[in-house]
Amino acid sequence: MAFMLATISGKEKRYLGHNPAGGAMILALLATLLVTAGTGWMMTLAQYAKADWVESIHETSANLTLILVVAHVAGVLLVSWRHKENLAKSMVNGKKRAPEGDDVV
Repeated sequence: MAFMLATISGKEKRYLGHNPAGGAMILALLATLLVTAGTGWMMTLAQYAKADWVESIHETSANLTLILVVAHVAGVLLVSWRHKENLAKSMVNGKKRAPEGDDVV
């Protein structure tokens, strides 16, 4: 929560790895993908094939996953702009600028 408040005020520290919001986003994305995949599999089983609640949970978790993906991309763009560093490129090549000042290693 402290990281999010610092981000809102424009005073967040630069992290060499995932920042706290990025770490939380990974967990949230994994959870929604697990629920989406699990309920999708359940819909292939005879006992759940016509269960409306399974389809409802599946649809909700799929939509939540999409919302989280958009929020993640927005966060990457915001942090890239604030720290003048291309995080998308770093995700591909694994290289980031060396730590400086009060960066969190």
